[in-house]
Amino acid sequence: MDNKYNSLYGELQRLLDSRPVSPQEIADYVQFIESYSMEMNAFIAIVNYCVALKGSNIKPPYILKVAKCFAQEGALTAEQVEKKLIAKPNEANSPKEESLSQEDYLIKLYRKLNSKQKGYVIDMVKGLITSSDNK
Repeated sequence: MDNKYNSLYGELQRLLDSRPVSPQEIADYVQFIESYSMEMNAFIAIVNYCVALKGSNIKPPYILKVAKCFAQEGALTAEQVEKKLIAKPNEANSPKEESLSQEDYLIKLYRKLNSKQKGYVIDMVKGLITSSDNK
């Protein structure tokens, strides 16, 4: 595995904590990231979203299907994925998420991020606030 993907395994195992992440699964995810030129943090945000919807025992084909949808919609960076997630309505097949407001849902997702990812989100929000202040 390429050195730039060393942290991917740890992040995925942290998110998918109810099952082991196999080397083949990592290879499939790396292949997807490379073939779509997706940022690793964007892919991790998508996995986080999948876990929030379905739980940490979700299977790789589901994750890849959701990631492919994001990629086909042009969401290849962490910022683009976050914008899509903010705009995305709650999934109809997830009744427990329907009862959450959008703000509560985003707070729930944010709490699942590690400190480095939280830093990225904070930086993005600061950038959005600064850019809207300048208009």
